[in-house]
Amino acid sequence: MSKEKILIIEYNLEQANKFRGILENKYEIITTDEGSNALSILEDSKNSIKVCLLHLEVTDIYGIKLVEKIRALNSKIKTITYTINDEIDACVGAMKAGAYHYFNLENFDASGFSVTIEKAIEEYGLIQEIEKMSGRQLLKEHPEKYRLDAIREYILQKSLEGVDVDTVELFELIYTENVNNEVYPGLSNDLKKVFASENTSRKPVILVIEDDEKILESYKKIFKRKSDSYYANCAAEGLKLASELEEVDIILLDIMMPDKNGDEIFPELQAFQPKAEILVVTAFKITEIASKLLRQGACGYLNKPFHYHTLDFAITKALKAKKWKKILVELNQKPTEENPFPCKARVECFEKYYFKSLEEKKEVTYHQLYYFFPALEGAMPDDDSLPSDIKIGEMLAWLGTNVAPNRDL
Repeated sequence: MSKEKILIIEYNLEQANKFRGILENKYEIITTDEGSNALSILEDSKNSIKVCLLHLEVTDIYGIKLVEKIRALNSKIKTITYTINDEIDACVGAMKAGAYHYFNLENFDASGFSVTIEKAIEEYGLIQEIEKMSGRQLLKEHPEKYRLDAIREYILQKSLEGVDVDTVELFELIYTENVNNEVYPGLSNDLKKVFASENTSRKPVILVIEDDEKILESYKKIFKRKSDSYYANCAAEGLKLASELEEVDIILLDIMMPDKNGDEIFPELQAFQPKAEILVVTAFKITEIASKLLRQGACGYLNKPFHYHTLDFAITKALKAKKWKKILVELNQKPTEENPFPCKARVECFEKYYFKSLEEKKEVTYHQLYYFFPALEGAMPDDDSLPSDIKIGEMLAWLGTNVAPNRDL
């Protein structure tokens, strides 16, 4: 059985050989000292290289830029980045560019390093399986839970890059079974009740866990009219609120607190509020914590002090990520007695209605669209007409691009 391939991009031959010594018994190791040569190797590899180990200080291509170029060649490749010294800007920059992990050589741990390599290859294989089996039933050893975990990882990486996952791409990843959905005739008010959306006009619910009283007061002024906000000045109080609140949209989590650090309670917060997006906030530039929490699912990482606009952008981005997860859940629905008309069937049914109307020289209005998709209601005036040039098979992409659900929670 052939070994998995790892590409090491390191200008220091001694360091490259240290990595080789740790990994070569289990993996096939390829090394290069230049980023441009690394890109040529990856292009020629025919996607056989699953992990890149990248020193961010390579000389010919700026390290963050090289991460982006590697992802452009093959978005599934897991790039593990590192620097000689502990650099928070390099860490966050690499993770936002799509790196799988970051570490610094000052605190290098060989056993933890080996585990990270193993997990990276495992996740590469799972996303590869999703793509290969898209449109067909997945093998039994890849049940829905792991499929959705991998898709969430994929969307998170795209989100860190500031890139939306294309609706068609998302749909193909999620809807992995051939289900011949019956098209239910006679659209009626009863059907509207089946898939009526929740109230999208409500304010977002924000939980702030921060021990600095002055900063807490600033948050209260900022969020006073824009959200329903709750505040805790220690980890214990934050966990208590997280366990009591029905659903939180955003959690602003300080790292350094008097009773427990934010990274210690992060898993508990996720357990209490699995749908919340967590933004990590700290005055300390701690790369290990930044990398770990971004990997565990944090939506972003803010360093104090930050400008109001920086916070506003981070909150908007987090709400956007939460909206995508709701769409993901809806797209994954299958027909049931309680919900016999899930998203895929609705798209197919509306598409047939649309093209039949065009054949009969009739316009299709947004009022008719909202009958199929109540969650989109109000996106455009009811009496406006849809364009007549939407192509067969592109209705989902058109809906996602032009009539997306209201992004304001």
